[in-house]
Amino acid sequence: MNERLRLATNLVDWLNQCPDDLALPIVDEYLSQSATHGPIASFDDIASDARFWASIATPVELRSYFAATLYQLGPKTFGLNARKRLLVMLWGGLPEVDRAAFLARVDQNGQFRRAA
Repeated sequence: MNERLRLATNLVDWLNQCPDDLALPIVDEYLSQSATHGPIASFDDIASDARFWASIATPVELRSYFAATLYQLGPKTFGLNARKRLLVMLWGGLPEVDRAAFLARVDQNGQFRRAA
């Protein structure tokens, strides 16, 4: 096992064994220090700037901005084809087992049934 993988494995093991009241402040501080503090406003090529920021953002930042963006977009901001492209990108990122589990919860009328 290479050194980076060993360190990451040890860290995950420690986090899993550590009480939340000890681990969470440490993880929170690390994420705060490694945050990019959001995208920088652009007046040039916004798409290029967004790709650059996303390439250096932490996973927490990416999830947070993505969720907030989806919420703000709503059903009317994007056209139907743009929303379909986003859905295809999200779907493609799911493992096959999760796709099957999701489809098993959609009834014949296309309604999603919540877990019992």
